[in-house]
Amino acid sequence: MSNRAKSGDRTDGALGGGSPLETRPDDPGDAEAWVRLAEAHARTKNWAAAIADLSTAIALSGEEPAHYFDRGRLNARVGAHRAAVADFSVGLELCERHGAYYYRDALRLFRAYCRVELNERDAALQDLLLVPDDCQLWLNGLQSKMKLLERCRSTEYP
Repeated sequence: MSNRAKSGDRTDGALGGGSPLETRPDDPGDAEAWVRLAEAHARTKNWAAAIADLSTAIALSGEEPAHYFDRGRLNARVGAHRAAVADFSVGLELCERHGAYYYRDALRLFRAYCRVELNERDAALQDLLLVPDDCQLWLNGLQSKMKLLERCRSTEYP
């Protein structure tokens, strides 16, 4: 997600700090404006609004893997791991369809993380086999291929 949200309709400052936050962008037909608004909501930890904003961006521009990546991360952050797996899966499909592989490793690592959280070890291992050994990213703490492999193989894991 990038840039500050554009000004638009405003709240009364009830989201905290007394500073108003946009509730809709100036151009409601611009997917990237919704992404910027989602970023602003995420900065204030208004996860539900950020997820809803990204859902609107996806409805407007459903072929962008980055939108599914961002919404999946937010879903994972709030513990909606099944929704996150679905988002990461669509993001991966779009990467393949468009030959755009920038997000591929991150999508696989984060999907594996969510699958571990769901105790879907075999599926997580399948994702991790395709992730570079040195892959590590931040999602509810630092996640790495090696850390997730250990969790998948642990007999103490629920």
